[in-house]
Amino acid sequence: MCSLISLEIKIRYVEGLTLGKKPIRKNVFVILSIENQIYSQNNRQVSTGICEEGEMSNPTWNEKLTMTMPIGTKYIILDICHKTKSIATTRVPTSDFIGNYTPQNYVHFLSYRLRNSYDEPNGIINFCVNVKGDKFGGQSEQNIKVNGISGYRSSYEESSYLPKVCNATSNIDGRRRCNDVVVGVPNGWFDTWH
Repeated sequence: MCSLISLEIKIRYVEGLTLGKKPIRKNVFVILSIENQIYSQNNRQVSTGICEEGEMSNPTWNEKLTMTMPIGTKYIILDICHKTKSIATTRVPTSDFIGNYTPQNYVHFLSYRLRNSYDEPNGIINFCVNVKGDKFGGQSEQNIKVNGISGYRSSYEESSYLPKVCNATSNIDGRRRCNDVVVGVPNGWFDTWH
C-alpha cells in the first residue's frame, strides 16, 4: 500500500473561457483528478458544483475540494466541463506545491493556462492548494522525494527545480572577453514541455 498525501484545493474562478469563440459564464463545473495509472483505476475524482452565474462574467466557485493522492504522483488534472462536454483542461505538476522547502499547511495561490482539445489556449483557472497535515504517510515533509522535471536531479540539500547559475567566460581569439552569469536550462527540460 502506498503512502497518501491529503490535499485541500479551493477552485476560485476561470477567466477567458470560451466555447466556439463565445464566452462561457454558466453551466460550468470543474473535475479534479490525478494522473497516475494505478491509483486512477479507483476512479478517484472530485468535482465542484455547477456554476449558475459567474461574477464579472467569469465562472466563480470558491469551493473547497478535498482529495488524497499517492506520494509519487507527478500531476493533478483540472478539467473544465460545460454541461456534459469537456471544454478545457490543464495538468498541474505536483512539484509546484510539494517540496522546495515550503512550510507545512502553506497555501499556494496558482493560476494555470487552460487548453482545449485542439491544444489551443482557452482561459485561465485560478485556484489554491494546501497540503494538509504535519506528516505525510509517516514521513516528514523533508523526506518526501518528488519526481520533478526530467533532466534535474532531486536532492534535499539543493533545490533541483530551478535552472543552475554559473560563471562563464568567453574566449574569442585567445582573449578573455567577459565574465558574466549564465543561467542554463537542461536540454531534457525543454523536451518534456514541448
